[in-house]
Amino acid sequence: MVNPPVLFSLENFRPNFPNRGAYTFCINVDGSFIGRCMAHKITRAEQQGFNKIGSKIIRDVLRDRMLSPYLFEEDSLLVTQCSLGRDGEWLSADRNHLDRLEAVKDRRELGKNIPSVEYNGHNIDTPAQAYALLSLLTTWAEYAQVLLPEQS
Repeated sequence: MVNPPVLFSLENFRPNFPNRGAYTFCINVDGSFIGRCMAHKITRAEQQGFNKIGSKIIRDVLRDRMLSPYLFEEDSLLVTQCSLGRDGEWLSADRNHLDRLEAVKDRRELGKNIPSVEYNGHNIDTPAQAYALLSLLTTWAEYAQVLLPEQS
């Protein structure tokens, strides 16, 4: 049995009680996966489908509402931000990393040998918020892998 590729690594997880924004962490997402998502186009309806799934996660974990927790990079499969939508709690891709990917002219090169992209948390105050954001990001990645074409 072949092990699936590691898409994530969680780093610098530091609860810092009792301060607001107490949960600081960074998730490094595999750069080849990000590049493939950036190059893969999806419809508005597919993006809305992702947001419907994300809304259910927020409702189940936080007992709250958020209609569009995922922010997509234009019409691509790439999610640049997961948001809880209340008081600025989010997990967001480092824009500098994404700009380096966008600078790649040959889209066929996007899925090859690309360094990981950091997603950083912002204003995360509770364990439930941290869990909800991690759930949003990993759920997007699981569904995205189904939509992406096989690598050759």
